[in-house]
This record gives sequence, C-alpha cells and structure tokens, in this order.
Amino acid sequence: MFLLDVLLALAWVALTGEFTLGNLIIGLVLGYVMLWLMQRTLGPLHYFQLTRRLPAFVLFFVWELILANLQVAYAVLSPRQTLRPGIVAVPLDARWNGIRLLAFQLTNRQVRPGEKLALDLYWEATEPVGEDLMTLIQLVDEDGQFLMYADGSPTAGRDTTDRWPVGVPLASQHLLPVPADGAPGTYRLTISVHPFGASAWLPVTGPGGAARGDHLLLPVEVEVIGP
Repeated sequence: MFLLDVLLALAWVALTGEFTLGNLIIGLVLGYVMLWLMQRTLGPLHYFQLTRRLPAFVLFFVWELILANLQVAYAVLSPRQTLRPGIVAVPLDARWNGIRLLAFQLTNRQVRPGEKLALDLYWEATEPVGEDLMTLIQLVDEDGQFLMYADGSPTAGRDTTDRWPVGVPLASQHLLPVPADGAPGTYRLTISVHPFGASAWLPVTGPGGAARGDHLLLPVEVEVIGP
C-alpha cells in the first residue's frame, strides 16, 4: 500500500506539473486519503494500522536517542571511569627461562585507594620448566617507588610452572589491592620473575631475544584518583 501511495503521489505531481518536494508531500497526503476512503470497498488495510503507530515509534526513537546521548555524555564527563568495555588483551612477547607472557588485560585503569585492580595475564610454557617460578607484580610511581606489590604464582595459584604443558596458553586473573592511604597519581605496572624461594630476578627478553632487564614494564598507565 505504501508503494501505491507513492505512485498516487507521483501521478499527482505529473498532473500538476510541479516537481517540488512540497507538491510531492501534498500528493502523498492526497493518496493516503484516497486509500483510506477505499477501505469501505476493500475492507480494513494493514497499511493504516502501521501509519497510526508511526508517531509513537518516532517519539520512542527520539526518547531513546536522547537517553543514549545523556549516558555517553555522563560517561565521558564523569571524573571516574564507569564503563566496562570488552577490552582486547594487549599482546606481548616477554620470556623468562622457558615461560612466555603472551598478553595482558587491565579491566580498570582508574582506581581509588582501597579498591582493587583486575589484571589478566596470559602465559605459555615454551619448553619444559624444571622449577617453580614466581611472579612479582608491582604498581610503581614515576620514580620507581612501589605503591603495592603481589608476589605469587604466575597463574594465581592454579598450577606450578614445572607442571605447565608446553605450548598451551594459560590465563589467570590477579586482583591487586591498592592501599587505603595510596597517594593519587599516575602509576605503572611491572612484572618480575624469580624461582620459588630465591630473591634473584630472572632476566626478561623480548622479540628476537632482545634483553629487557629484569623488570617488565607493561605499556599501560594506572590512575589512582582521590576519594
């Protein structure tokens, strides 16, 4: 029926000889009236039920559009990040004595004192590991002074590295508590690896065997904000 209404409008434009938008709208209105009058002969038409719902749909669309824009504006202007996007893990290639850190994902990059950071790490054994290795995760400031640290299993207690299957990616989540008296500012995350029971750090290498010292600095900043 809509196509018929359009055809009637085009016929009206052709008859009047005025090919303008205003005249086309007049033709659509006249065609709509003609089809509405034809209902007495053809019976109720579904086309008119849809057109009666059109104003309600337009109002609903405008209302949802306004709400969506207000939500985006609040998320952007809010001093604290409230969005929880599905962030893709950042790929890495850092290696220590047979284990490799494939990628990491930091869910929240803004945190208040007393809250926790959620850090996901993705590991893999590149060869059989003959010892139990531990990881030290630190949150450090621009001067390298740590705000907090967590020392434990790379897979957050799931399994010791000497039992990792070679070539199988392993995921772990580390919840890192920020001290309640932590000073607001910008911090970085570092990861170091050492054998269980030893304090000597293992050297970390990057792609192509490039030496990267004994502390891996993750390419991400964490902002500790005030209460």
